[in-house]
Amino acid sequence: SKIAMVCDKSGTKEIWQTDFDGSNPKQITNHRTLSFAPAWSLDNRKIAYSTYMRNGKNIKNIDLYEMDIASRKARLLSNRRGINSGASYSPDGKHLALTMSFLGNPEVFLLDLSSLEVSRMTKTLGFDVDPVFSPDGKTLAFVSSRSSQPHVYKMDVGSGATTRLTFAGKYNATPDWSPTGDKMLFAGYLENHFDIFTMNPDGTALERLTKNEGSNEDPHFSPDGQYIVFSSNRTGQKNVYVISVDGLNTKRITFGLGNCVAPKWSHLSRT
Repeated sequence: SKIAMVCDKSGTKEIWQTDFDGSNPKQITNHRTLSFAPAWSLDNRKIAYSTYMRNGKNIKNIDLYEMDIASRKARLLSNRRGINSGASYSPDGKHLALTMSFLGNPEVFLLDLSSLEVSRMTKTLGFDVDPVFSPDGKTLAFVSSRSSQPHVYKMDVGSGATTRLTFAGKYNATPDWSPTGDKMLFAGYLENHFDIFTMNPDGTALERLTKNEGSNEDPHFSPDGQYIVFSSNRTGQKNVYVISVDGLNTKRITFGLGNCVAPKWSHLSRT
């Protein structure tokens, strides 16, 4: 399996990939600007990501692209005004869930990968970000500030029914589902830094995996659900680490790539 992430070794933040153990690092993008928020397609052949670009009026915008890894060709998916970021592929590969702000507040939308048309999923006074599909595609987890402080919510894709899952902490971010859908991850801000937490999909059985080791963010499950990749500044510089789901074993996997954040593990091979 592979891990995609954002590293600034080149002097700007670009998308990189490594093998699961951190070996064989390769730079994927070369926009020479800020690129971030990578997400693997279900066949692991493409990576969706966002990057700051200037439009025809020389105004910076956060655009959404999809990179074919083999050819290194990037396809523009959305350059609607404002934010186009935080993509998550649907299990059927037909849609991306992402945050867009062209209508005002940052809200969750679904983007059709064939037509590139979008449909709005949330409508609140706060911001809604970090959407991620459940393994069966029926539910979206996301972060919302609709109750003042950002917390994790889930939404039934069909009905739009929404449930709040987290209530503790000042800021909860970047949720992720286990491959079987029986556990969830998120980064929670507590005691002046972020730590990694797991919970059941209904918000129960909350468990803290990291503590007293810097700020730990961007958790994401391995394809077999036995490990979690995340970023941490525990050595001063931000690097990518892997921890077992029981929290007992941790290994740093990035070296010499500058600051590395936002790691995403590829999916199980379907070949």
